[in-house]
Amino acid sequence: MPLLAFATLLASLGLGMLVPALPMLTAGEGPAAQSFLVSLFGVARLVCSLPAGWLADRLGLRRVAVAGLLLLVAGSALGALDGDFRILSLALALQGRARRCSRRSP
Repeated sequence: MPLLAFATLLASLGLGMLVPALPMLTAGEGPAAQSFLVSLFGVARLVCSLPAGWLADRLGLRRVAVAGLLLLVAGSALGALDGDFRILSLALALQGRARRCSRRSP
């Protein structure tokens, strides 16, 4: 699980580095687009909470954690592409889901 903890740390750092760059990344979209992107990450985590806990009970925590790590990698790779606002939105949503899936349920 050290790899999973390291991936979670990198995801937090990645989002923290993204927020100051939002004005440049959403140029022409307006301030509402910036708020949407920041909120999308949290909403994706919220929506994924119950299904992640249910899947962890059914399939085991390790499998769900690995799936979350794969989603995190996919979201990060997608976010690294020089794409438009929709691609950036999808990447942040994937990363939000991955962060929630990779955490232990209380």
